[in-house]
Amino acid sequence: MSAAQDLTGASDEVVLARQKASAAYVIPKISKPEGGIPAVCHSLTEAGHLLEMYRRNLHDNRLRRNLERLANRLVKISTELKKFDNSGK
Repeated sequence: MSAAQDLTGASDEVVLARQKASAAYVIPKISKPEGGIPAVCHSLTEAGHLLEMYRRNLHDNRLRRNLERLANRLVKISTELKKFDNSGK
C-alpha cells in the first residue's frame, strides 16, 4: 500500500467520524410557557441550570464563586417575580 492510499483511507475515516459525531449530537428542545412572568421565571431557571453545569467544570475557584453568586441572584429574582405574579391575580 502506498502512502497516498494510507492518507486517503485516513481522511475517509476522519470524514466518517465527523459525520457520526454530528449525527449523535442533538440540540435539546426547551419547552417555553406562553409568556409573561411564568415564561421569565422558566428562562431564569434554565439560565441558572446552564450556569451551574458550566460552573462545575471550572477549575478556577474565584470564577466558580462568582458564577455561584450569579446563579443565586437568578434564583432570588425568580422568587420575587413569582410573588409579583401571585399578587396580580
